[in-house]
Amino acid sequence: MNPLDPIAKITISATPELRTGVSPLETDSRGVTSEGNVFGKLLDQVSELQSQAADLEKRMYAGEDIELHRVMIAAEEAGTAFELLVEMRNRLVDAYQELMRMPV
Repeated sequence: MNPLDPIAKITISATPELRTGVSPLETDSRGVTSEGNVFGKLLDQVSELQSQAADLEKRMYAGEDIELHRVMIAAEEAGTAFELLVEMRNRLVDAYQELMRMPV
């Protein structure tokens, strides 16, 4: 893995299962990868990051001893992961539309 790859940094810091080196790509009994399943898992991971960031923020506002930089890092990580997910969705939609424009 390239240590300067920004996408790898997001996914590695974003999810525990990716930190262990387990791929989010799962295959069925025939060895076929389900892209919809992968996108759904990524969506769940982004949602989890957003809820963790919101929880940290609420706990900080409630007066718990949580440092501001931890809250800001969690919020930025969730925001960046969301932007990445939206861009992936946009590229998938563009690819689908391009396929639909191809003559049969």
